[in-house]
Amino acid sequence: MIKVRNFIINRLKAFKYAAKGFWILITTENSIIAQLIIAFVITIIGFVMHLSATEWMFQTLAIGLILVAESLNTG
Repeated sequence: MIKVRNFIINRLKAFKYAAKGFWILITTENSIIAQLIIAFVITIIGFVMHLSATEWMFQTLAIGLILVAESLNTG
């Protein structure tokens, strides 16, 4: 039982560190801020254009891949 509790505590700590790193990334890197603004605009356009579920899937995947690539580039 103690191993399970430690595992959960360690996962929560890891999530906390990841969230803190993401916050620092989006508040200090101009390229990430620009990418997030573009992603927001593209998402609004997606709602206006009534995208299908498949198109939403590809749009979300593309936005995620771009943000991950930019984050790794910054790191």
